[in-house]
Amino acid sequence: MKRILVPTDFSDHAEYALKVAAQIARENDSEIMLVHMLELPHEASDAVGSGSDIPEIMFFKNKAIQNLDDLMDAPYLDGLNVSEAVHFSKASEGITALAKKTRSRFHRNGITWCEWV
Repeated sequence: MKRILVPTDFSDHAEYALKVAAQIARENDSEIMLVHMLELPHEASDAVGSGSDIPEIMFFKNKAIQNLDDLMDAPYLDGLNVSEAVHFSKASEGITALAKKTRSRFHRNGITWCEWV
């Protein structure tokens, strides 16, 4: 297992999944990809595509980045190769697409899916 994709919604359950992924990554010398999917209403996604800065979108995007940065400072991630990203997509579709694109294993709530998602 080279890459573990860990989606987060910043809940306690998501952090537990990240802790388990960190243990797996440490045991298998794997990389962790920590990702947050930011779902936007249809009108907002049109604005993102056109490059518009709608204040509400920027607020949620910046808050997600801040939360990811806080998670990256967690001591249980020390010494691990961890990347972070915020994607604008519906969670279920975006996570599946990202897992296929990066050929990552999908990890959520303490379960690592062994087949490619």
